[in-house]
Amino acid sequence: MMKKIHKLLISLLLVAVFITSHIFSTTVDASTKVFHKEISQNAYQKAITKGFLGRSYGVEKGRYVCNTYVGKALENVSSDLAKEESAFKNVKISKGKKGLPTSWDWKQYNVKITYTDSVYDMDDNKYKWDTKNTITKIKKKNKGTKLSSLEMGDVLTYGSNGGHVALYFGEYENMTEVKNRLVELGVYKASDLKKKSDRYVNKKGKTILREYPGSGEHWRVHATNSGLMIDNAIRSKRSNGTSSFGKWTKAIPSGYDVAKDE
Repeated sequence: MMKKIHKLLISLLLVAVFITSHIFSTTVDASTKVFHKEISQNAYQKAITKGFLGRSYGVEKGRYVCNTYVGKALENVSSDLAKEESAFKNVKISKGKKGLPTSWDWKQYNVKITYTDSVYDMDDNKYKWDTKNTITKIKKKNKGTKLSSLEMGDVLTYGSNGGHVALYFGEYENMTEVKNRLVELGVYKASDLKKKSDRYVNKKGKTILREYPGSGEHWRVHATNSGLMIDNAIRSKRSNGTSSFGKWTKAIPSGYDVAKDE
């Protein structure tokens, strides 16, 4: 009798272990689901600059503060459908049910990304789009504040209370290289951009690029009190949009894996 009870207890224990293991596995799998999409360097840089640079600072229509720029710029990214096996569109950046994330939300990883996914059907020669949107979150990974670790697609946060947010644009030797890159991308014609001085490039009187001497070769895009521009003062206390809100505190992967164009 005792042997039968012993066998029964062992069986029940094994079942309990199996169920617990299964539940734990499911929970882990669900928690690791994050936004991760590949996009070309050309498409990404163009999406986060064209139509944004030179815009005035503010909350009125057509104006941007730091968090509204970052949210709308990342929503502007979509895949080139020409030859990709999979594609995505209709990206929406939000916190909770509605509203763009604040700079604090980015710092706390309280960012939700909704998008529509697809797979290319070789037989029908077209994309099969999902009928429902996929909902994911920003991955909780703080890459620190080393310039050497920055990658395009990173969101930069500033201040202990998340006072400012920007997008990393890339590594360029000087302002002229950034200007040439914008022309190469088709964001501007060369004749549109006028070099005001060794520190500024303007379009129709509005600053598009600003170079801070001694601040290095890494560039960001962000909304400042002077408007939306690209500058190289990612960790400089002198720069507009950094000195006012504190030091650079985090580099957060946005979920876009930006592949360098050959």
